[in-house]
Amino acid sequence: MSPFHLQFLCIHLIFLVKSQAQLSSIAKDVPALYVFGDSVLDTGNKYSPNSLANATYFPYGIDFPSPPSGRFTNGRTIADFLSLSLNLTLSFPYSLVRDDKNSKSTKGFNYASAAAGILPDTGHAVEGTMSLDKQIMLFKETVDNYLPQHFKNAEEVSHYLSNSILAILIGNNDYLGNYLRPDYNSVTNGYSRDEFANLLVSVLERQLKDLYSLGARKILMFDIAPLGCTPFLVSRVKPDGLCVDVVNSMVTQFNGKLYFKLIDLASSLKGMTFYIAQTYRLVYDIVENPDRFGLKNSKDSCCLVQQDGRGCIPDENPCSERDLYVFWDQIHLTEAAYKIIPSKCFNDSTICMRIAVDERKDYSGN
Repeated sequence: MSPFHLQFLCIHLIFLVKSQAQLSSIAKDVPALYVFGDSVLDTGNKYSPNSLANATYFPYGIDFPSPPSGRFTNGRTIADFLSLSLNLTLSFPYSLVRDDKNSKSTKGFNYASAAAGILPDTGHAVEGTMSLDKQIMLFKETVDNYLPQHFKNAEEVSHYLSNSILAILIGNNDYLGNYLRPDYNSVTNGYSRDEFANLLVSVLERQLKDLYSLGARKILMFDIAPLGCTPFLVSRVKPDGLCVDVVNSMVTQFNGKLYFKLIDLASSLKGMTFYIAQTYRLVYDIVENPDRFGLKNSKDSCCLVQQDGRGCIPDENPCSERDLYVFWDQIHLTEAAYKIIPSKCFNDSTICMRIAVDERKDYSGN
């Protein structure tokens, strides 16, 4: 690495450290949570029984108060725990209220869709998948048509949106279902790892700017977790170590570019604040040291999985010690593991870090 790039990296790392601030400090003033992403955050938008990505059957939701709700875990998701941390209702899927003329909720909606990715082509072969672009279109629909019915004027809507939090967890499927599956999606064939990461960040930048233009001013952005540690990949590649390092290397390459892009956007978008959730770092720690987090098994999935690894075998009983397992199926975590992420995010400023223009001004002395 050249001295210039090393100096550039150090400056930005110092900036990130200086930007630490607990998300809990603004929790009491947040009127709504809007959620975007994939199956990790999906709370029931993917309801098609014929879809390759489906969680509307037992044992999914075995520990959720209602019947299987479309959550890709045994109980609540990160989105649910985020909502509870903000003293809001459980994350509610937008698909269930879109045509409900009697809905009066202004606590936010969940647009996340299983198999979705940053790229529009990711998940295109999976029935019912809503890409991030599509999710943003639905948010625009909410802003343009739904919210004006519940506020007196545009100024109130703008104030409400500027204080709301938008949570985004996306990118898993761009690797698992796209870049690492050229037989499944040929659009990105020929891209080097660096080129693909650049492509993802470039498209995501445009999407974040779209959300800003719709009124978003506080975005909680999750980086990509260590996909190489999932039982799905470990059971197939059989690495010498704990995880498939080559896949994790791809993910960290994207995450690094994401951090820098958020810093750039925070400085160019007036009034914008980002919180970056270091999912990779935290989940890797959970997998490597489950006992440190009150868990036990970080290698096996709790439910019996289908041969292709896509999900749990329908109607088969899962493990009984679900509160001690890290992984629910071969991709998704258990409720017990998911609960750790928002808890750390709200109470540990080294996990969720604030990136805002005022912090940069403090650092530069202006």
